[in-house]
Amino acid sequence: MNTMIIIKSGPKEDKKISEALRLCAAMIGMDDAPFVVFRNKGIECLKQGAIKDGSMMEYLQTASDLAGVYYLMESEKNIESLDMTLDPIPLTLQEFTEHVLECKTVVTF
Repeated sequence: MNTMIIIKSGPKEDKKISEALRLCAAMIGMDDAPFVVFRNKGIECLKQGAIKDGSMMEYLQTASDLAGVYYLMESEKNIESLDMTLDPIPLTLQEFTEHVLECKTVVTF
């Protein structure tokens, strides 16, 4: 993976989230799927019903289906509240750090 997109903004910051998800969709469309990681408040986006905009939810589902979505385990203790239809993949801080070092570009929203 060349690019990592870190989403640390919560769903209330819908402009940042929409830009992040649009970037993910564009990269997937160019066959350059990013490594998408949710952390801190961004994990709220992975909870059932958190994203109200239907098109943004479609972008998130597409990112999940085609690239996978990850979340930093240290940021979320209540994994039962995550939307399991998105198939979120947990990452330890060590794994997250290794992936960051492997990527050429890291973008944070």
